Amino acid sequence: MTWFCPWGQKREVDVMEHFNPLLLHNDSPAKFITIGEVMLRLTPPNYEKIRMASNFEASYGGSEANIALALANLGVDSTFFSVVPNNSLGKSAVRWLRSNDVHCTPMILSTPDETPTHRLGTYYLETGYGIRPSKVTYDRKHSAFTEYDLPKWIWTPCWTALTGCIFPALPRLWARTAPIL
Repeated sequence: MTWFCPWGQKREVDVMEHFNPLLLHNDSPAKFITIGEVMLRLTPPNYEKIRMASNFEASYGGSEANIALALANLGVDSTFFSVVPNNSLGKSAVRWLRSNDVHCTPMILSTPDETPTHRLGTYYLETGYGIRPSKVTYDRKHSAFTEYDLPKWIWTPCWTALTGCIFPALPRLWARTAPIL
């Protein structure tokens, strides 16, 4: 498959079956793609602590997904790329992004063969109250994003920007991609 990046350069992509056709003919210079992990966020209601919670509010988040969503709300043509399991949790995360005008065409819906644990990363947010700060607990080991073999094609776009300090903390993924950088 041939992929045309927004700057007119052409790249051959063997693995990528999805691309964002909306970005091909848009002449606006305001285009942005974020690459990262979208995760399920579980939060106890009413500022409760996790140890006291009997139920949780579910939503989705992740720094790059949140950036894409914020830019889309500002009218910037934003695309989010990630790997999610091809199950109801992964599809729901993609639906959430699309419902907020974030393009998700390049999203990979992984199979159990590609990501054996076939799970979406999760994090627990204990919302701060008063002088008590918010607290985040991550459960992302063996998520679809960390298990998928990204290096075989992720570096084919014209520009790639990695943000945040968490991406390098994904050891297996980082070890495979660091030589390419």
